[in-house]
Amino acid sequence: MATGQVALTNCAIRGQTVDWLTTSVAYTNLTAEFFQPRLARAGGAQTFAAEKVTLDIAGEKLFITGGTGKVEPMVVGRAIGPKTARAMEPYQFLSVPATRVNGCIPLKQKDDEVVTDDADLQVDIVGDVPFHWRKFETPRITGTVHWWKNYLIITNAVTECYGGSASGWGVFDVQTAGPGTDFKFFIAGTNADFHRMGQALWSPANTLEGAVSGWVEVTRANSDDWRTWNGFGAARLRDGLLWDVPVIGVVSPTLNIISPGLGNSRATEAAGNFTMTNGVVFTDSLVIRSLMMRLEYVGTVDLAEKVNARVTAQLLRNTPLVGSLMSTLLWPVSKVFECRVTGTLGQPKITPVYIPFPKVLGVPLHPIRTVEEIFTPAPAPTGK
Repeated sequence: MATGQVALTNCAIRGQTVDWLTTSVAYTNLTAEFFQPRLARAGGAQTFAAEKVTLDIAGEKLFITGGTGKVEPMVVGRAIGPKTARAMEPYQFLSVPATRVNGCIPLKQKDDEVVTDDADLQVDIVGDVPFHWRKFETPRITGTVHWWKNYLIITNAVTECYGGSASGWGVFDVQTAGPGTDFKFFIAGTNADFHRMGQALWSPANTLEGAVSGWVEVTRANSDDWRTWNGFGAARLRDGLLWDVPVIGVVSPTLNIISPGLGNSRATEAAGNFTMTNGVVFTDSLVIRSLMMRLEYVGTVDLAEKVNARVTAQLLRNTPLVGSLMSTLLWPVSKVFECRVTGTLGQPKITPVYIPFPKVLGVPLHPIRTVEEIFTPAPAPTGK
C-alpha cells in the first residue's frame, strides 16, 4: 500500500485542459483512492470537487462519490469521446450549471470511443440555468441527467416555458449506429404565452394571443431524419387570437365576407388531439370555437411543414340556446365554406371543396362576385 499527495498543473484529458488538480491518494491492489480531489479550469471559472474518487485499474472504471462542480457539459462530453460530444451538441446550456455528481464512469476504450457497458453516472442540476435546443430556449431549467450504459436519460426536468411552465423526460442513445441520435421524450406544458411562443418559433412580429397548454410524447425518433418521428399528444388554447397563424388565417378573408370581423374574432377555445407517424402529424379533432362560429380541421402536416387538411366553418354554432338550430339552418352555407388547405404552414393554399351553382348562391353571399371569385384573391393593381 502507498499513500501520498498529488498536485498537477496545466494538464489535459482528451484535449480538455485542466489548470490545476490537487488530491490525497492511497494505492493498493490495482485500486487508487483519491480523497478530497479538487480541480479548476478556464482560469478558475470552472471547478470540480468530490469526497472521493476511486480508480479501478483492473476493471477500467472510475467511481465518483459526493462530487460537486461547475464544469461546461461539452467539456465532459469531449473528454468521454467524440461520438458522445457530437450527440450532446444540440443540447446547449447557455451558462455553466452547478451540479452534484455520483456514480461510475467507464474508462475502457475501443476505436477511440469509451465502451459504455459499465456507465452509471447521475448528474443533478442544482438551481436553474438557461437552456437552448433547436428553436426552443428557456431562461430556467433544472433536472437530472443519468448516463446509463449507452443512454443519456433526462428525468425530473422542470422549466419555464414562454411565461408558463413545463416538465418532462427524455432518453437519448449516444451510441446510435449510423447518423444522428435515436431518442424519445415526453413534455407537458401549462399556460404558455402564445405570443411569446410565436415570437420564438415562427415570427417576431406576430399578433398571436392566448394561453397554451398541452403535452406531447415522441415514442421513437432520430435527430438526423424527421421521417423517423412517431408519437402523439394534445394541445389547447384559451382566449386566443390565432389568425396570424397562416394555415388558420388563410380562411379569415372568406369568413369576413359573411360578416365583417367574423374571420378575425377571438377564439374562446381551440383544442385537439393528434398522432404522429413517420414525421406526419394527423388530427381529426382540431376545433376552434368563437362566439359566432366553430372551425373544424381534419388532416395532416408533416415536420417539413407540408399541409393537407380540410376545414369547415359551422356558422353561429356556439350561439347560446339556438346555436345547434342556427348551425343546422346554415348547413348549406357551411358546405360552401368547406375548404381544402394545402401548401405549407407558412404559405398555405385554400380551395373550396364544394362549388355550388354560382347564380344560385353567389347573389346572397355577395351581390357581384361568384363563389369561385370569393375564394380567388383580386389581381394586384397594374398602376395604370
